[in-house]
Amino acid sequence: MRKILKPAFLLIAKTFLSGKSRLFLVGDGRSGTTWVSQALNFDGNFPEIFEPFHGRRHLKLSDSRLYLNETDFNLSSLNSTKYIRDIEQRLFIRRCLATCSMLSCHGFVIKDISVHMILKQLFDREQVLIYIIRNPISVALSKERFGSWQNESDLTCLAEYSTSIGRLSDECFGRGLIKTEFLSYILTWSLLNRIALTQLEDFGFPVVFYENLLRHPETSFEEVFQLAGLGDRFIDNKSHVLRVIYKESKTTIEENTIGDWKNDAPHWVGKISSEDLSKAYEILKIFGLYQIYEDTLMPKVSRSGLAGIKSSWN
Repeated sequence: MRKILKPAFLLIAKTFLSGKSRLFLVGDGRSGTTWVSQALNFDGNFPEIFEPFHGRRHLKLSDSRLYLNETDFNLSSLNSTKYIRDIEQRLFIRRCLATCSMLSCHGFVIKDISVHMILKQLFDREQVLIYIIRNPISVALSKERFGSWQNESDLTCLAEYSTSIGRLSDECFGRGLIKTEFLSYILTWSLLNRIALTQLEDFGFPVVFYENLLRHPETSFEEVFQLAGLGDRFIDNKSHVLRVIYKESKTTIEENTIGDWKNDAPHWVGKISSEDLSKAYEILKIFGLYQIYEDTLMPKVSRSGLAGIKSSWN
């Protein structure tokens, strides 16, 4: 079996390393990146490379961090024998072999939640990058429910991305705002999105709001396909795509079920203390990100409105 998988891997690796037909989906954990990836690969002809840069699970960083920084990752290492050998272990080879011919695939979706600090190293060539944002309160609650997502080294590394971002993190700790796991996830959301949106002007990558995907799945996913250069695939296979979109996963719960999105009432009412909620909003304000959602469930700004938020940081 090993000998059969090897040629398939080499072909995938060659495509991955050459940058041919690559689509990157980037976002925080629990923000819908897997859901969007599955929709794009509705027929198996746009297979997923699942979190190949995960620092803890795959790259085995010495301090067990999830998030990579510039020092950890050198673009030239993509050509190394070791990296090829490592990445082989985390590509969905069997899925690719079972669902599509390697030569007829439209391309590959690379979905990752750990590359916010190395966007310049990864995405400086001609390719498509879609960035997904979800409400920070929703993300923090969902992370609490589904495993452990970070350690102290992650927060330290993210804060060291730049002097200005480090000062914002220090201010949060100095005010005594990071007292619970929930609030540490709010801080992580703030760090990740501040880091990513700082680079928005340089790359001009499109931003998709998770809540819009839930509220208006048909039109919002059609837009995602268009952003990915796959608009015709959505139109020609609409019913098939929608079946994938509406299929519930093992982590589907009330607050991320399409059918339950009938109003804008925050799903966290009664689940978070007023003190923690107040501190969460204070963290978001310190990072200049509160305006994206304010105290509501749905985003208060459009994709183009993010540029205005970014300009207020200067």
